[in-house]
Amino acid sequence: MNPDRDTLIEQNLQLCKIVAGIATRNVPSGRRHCFEDVEATCRLLLVEAAEKFEPARGVPFDRFAKKYMLWKVYDEAGLRRRGLRESDHFSLAVLSNPSSPPNQETEFEARETERRVGAAVKQLPRRARALLRHQFVHGKKNREIGKVLDMSPEGVRQARNRAIKSLRTLIDAA
Repeated sequence: MNPDRDTLIEQNLQLCKIVAGIATRNVPSGRRHCFEDVEATCRLLLVEAAEKFEPARGVPFDRFAKKYMLWKVYDEAGLRRRGLRESDHFSLAVLSNPSSPPNQETEFEARETERRVGAAVKQLPRRARALLRHQFVHGKKNREIGKVLDMSPEGVRQARNRAIKSLRTLIDAA
């Protein structure tokens, strides 16, 4: 085994819990086994990501591995996304029975949710949209976003929390 690869894996094991949490966000607590299954899958995917990682591309391993695991987990569940975002969720139907492909109702619900989220994002102020895009699409840290938007890291955190709260309100109202 490559010692660099082993180090990458050991230093980023917490990503498995993070990715499993994102993927199973809407699963009720009674179906906890879904989280554990996804987390176990993520551990295997972390090893794959470490093998495929190319440091010369300039992308930090944690960002690469997180995106890689999310793509693979979503793909295994039969969900194809045009653009993967951290706010994308598995539908409850797919997670509760991962062996069956999503049906038309599940696909409709996913498209409807995607439409509502997109409409709500368009209603946010320009700066809030930019902040969320940097955070969730580009995977930047608060410090990096702060440099781009001329804000302190704490200001980025607070603005992000306000933007997410506004987004939830807009989605619930839709």
